[in-house]
Amino acid sequence: MLATPMMGNGTNSNERKIVLLEHPQRFWVDYIIEASSEAQARSVAKELCLEQTVELPGHIESVQQVEAYTVGTIERVQGPLPVPPGSKMICLYRVSIAFPNDTTGGELPQFLNVVFGNTSLKKGVAVDNVHLSPNLENNHQMFPGPRFGIDGLRKLLGIPRAPLLCTALKPMGSSSQELASMAYDLAKGGIDIIKDDHGLSNQVWAPFEERVKLCSEAVKKANQETGKKCIYAPCCNAPTQKIVEYAYYAKKCGAGAIMLLPGISGVFNYSVYFFVLFLFLFFLTSHLFLSSLLFTPFNRMGHRSLFSSLSRIQFAHTHSSCIVGRLVAAY
Repeated sequence: MLATPMMGNGTNSNERKIVLLEHPQRFWVDYIIEASSEAQARSVAKELCLEQTVELPGHIESVQQVEAYTVGTIERVQGPLPVPPGSKMICLYRVSIAFPNDTTGGELPQFLNVVFGNTSLKKGVAVDNVHLSPNLENNHQMFPGPRFGIDGLRKLLGIPRAPLLCTALKPMGSSSQELASMAYDLAKGGIDIIKDDHGLSNQVWAPFEERVKLCSEAVKKANQETGKKCIYAPCCNAPTQKIVEYAYYAKKCGAGAIMLLPGISGVFNYSVYFFVLFLFLFFLTSHLFLSSLLFTPFNRMGHRSLFSSLSRIQFAHTHSSCIVGRLVAAY
């Protein structure tokens, strides 16, 4: 369910009233555009509608022939928005553009290409959020989403209401025995999910198989003593062909989840992620290697779209890392 503008009595875009729209054939993307005026923001957005789809000027005859069912349309303009303190930006506008579902080809990689393809090369444009159309929301082959959701995760942990606590085993360089001892203490102390830090892989001081076996046993022992259901999630930062092998082994050892690094192992490894989805009740994702898309004001994905909307629709129940101190201002 999305929102689209209905003009009020005034002419300023800030005075527009919002009505609900359920358009089954189009999904929406909210962009933040740096511009000196609403007219300039609309001009940039108009170019964006073409660049993200047909990649040709709108006056060309071949574009006009397919425009109705391929090119995005500007549905809403909000602004000017508050500019982050100390910023040299002129003005910011949030522009909502609707793209036809068929531009995605029914596949996630092309969906993201439409959301932020060539426009990622341009200055002054950021993706703020993504809204799936009803038809895409129901396309579970394209967007399977978390298998159980937050309610299922709470049921798995036996915690219906309280906050869920998660922490990481570290530092790199610790032995498998030291990490297992830490996992035991954390589980005894009330932590709900214990994950490997993303720096732990298959290093000599804590090889993957040895570490996972000892940490799984340590958490199991703590659970038997406390009656809780703490979960250990080893980090499977490995070549794509080894992720399934690692996942099998982790499951055999009793781990309740694994952590993947999609920014390195690949966001679009469908076969691997589908396998893990059904092998484990849930898995976590890490920000590693994806954060470079965030730390400049523009030419990036926004926090909400990358770590919330897009992460969830790809299977992840939770995002395991918190970026502190370098967050880009919320618009």
